[in-house]
Amino acid sequence: MYGVLSGAEIELIHEASIEILSEVGMIIDNQRAIEILKQKGAVVLDGKRVLLPRDLVERSLAQAPTEFTLYGRRPENEAHYQKGSFHTSTGGSALYVLDLDTGERRLSTCRDLHDIIALVDQLANIDVISLPIYLNDLPKQDVDVNRFFAGLKNSTKHVIGAVYTVAGLGQGSQDGRNYRWRKMAGEANRLGGALPDHKSSPTR
Repeated sequence: MYGVLSGAEIELIHEASIEILSEVGMIIDNQRAIEILKQKGAVVLDGKRVLLPRDLVERSLAQAPTEFTLYGRRPENEAHYQKGSFHTSTGGSALYVLDLDTGERRLSTCRDLHDIIALVDQLANIDVISLPIYLNDLPKQDVDVNRFFAGLKNSTKHVIGAVYTVAGLGQGSQDGRNYRWRKMAGEANRLGGALPDHKSSPTR
């Protein structure tokens, strides 16, 4: 079974993680999330700083499945995770790219993401796409839906990524979040396999 770290090294990381979560904590700027965590046993300090005690972390880990599948839009692109499995993914949310035409470092754009995803979709050694760059050329409220649109339009692999705003998902109707994401997914499915063109994004 392939393993980068020994059991002792994994345990050291786990203990350090417990120490950070239970003693340092994190700032959470969402009251609903804070209330959910508090109900489960988290400690809230100064209104937003949340500590996760060891027992809460370990109870949560015990409930996590021992294996799961990340599904792509085609069966051959499914990534099944279990003990001993190993899958590769792109990294996520870089702010800069190296321009292949000029050789200069510059801010990443929506077009860059479409091009990168189309390339990664053809690389057999990358199993999962973690949306690799941020879209500096779009308003913040449009970044989330356009990042996932680029991923789904240009690849049939599993796509994961961070969501940066609540407001960015909640525009367009009374039930804005569902509407925008349904529209994005439908448009991406219709255009799947087309050449990258950020102007076909739902917010451009």
